Amino acid sequence: MKKRLALVAAPIVLLAASAATAQNRLGLTPYVGADAEFRHMDYHKNFGGNVINHNSPQGNVYAGVRLNEYFAVEAGYEATKRKTKRSTLNSDDTLGGFVLPRNAGAVEPFGFNATSQTKGLHANLVGFLPICDAYRLQLIGMLGFVRLKTKTTLTWITANGALVAPLVGAGEDVTIFKARKNVLRLGAGLQHMINCNWGVRGMVKWEQSKKLKMSSTNPVLNALNPATLSIKPKNSIIYSIGAFYTF
Repeated sequence: MKKRLALVAAPIVLLAASAATAQNRLGLTPYVGADAEFRHMDYHKNFGGNVINHNSPQGNVYAGVRLNEYFAVEAGYEATKRKTKRSTLNSDDTLGGFVLPRNAGAVEPFGFNATSQTKGLHANLVGFLPICDAYRLQLIGMLGFVRLKTKTTLTWITANGALVAPLVGAGEDVTIFKARKNVLRLGAGLQHMINCNWGVRGMVKWEQSKKLKMSSTNPVLNALNPATLSIKPKNSIIYSIGAFYTF
């Protein structure tokens, strides 16, 4: 994840640096920043909630242009750490809307390793409201969209962790669920300018990740139950703290 964030951060920094040359001419103030974040994305109980990790650290890099004292436009990239959760289910339990069958030729309980990651590019309108000039404090509000992509790789395993195809004739021990959508994002927080160039900010963000219904890419399992074999996340809450540099 660090390498990917670095690859995205490089053009963002270059873009902001080139925009800095227009600061005096246009009266704009470009800036760049990075955040350490924590995402909580819950899932519906029988559609991923019983096997997928709900909490992940993530990174966020961004560049923006302050239009005036009260408004800015901003774009960036966020990505969670890829995390794996091990869990077990029994026959007649539900996974992704699919009821695990009895006597399927597998040793119960059914075991799963679920590896998931969420990431995306975002664009935002940011508003500022000064509340304490003495401490250079400002309230921040954010409204934007993110091209959010999420992927979960579900590996079927035995109780001792060995790979196994749990369904007779399934032919595969890995099922991949993925989705990509443009979703709404909102945020609010506080910003403090340490000096003329450096500042810190903390925010709480909300993203409409419930639109990311993930369908299975396993054709055999899809043929068994194509109408319900899916993972359904709920909306996300992101806690964020970071620093930025104003040119």
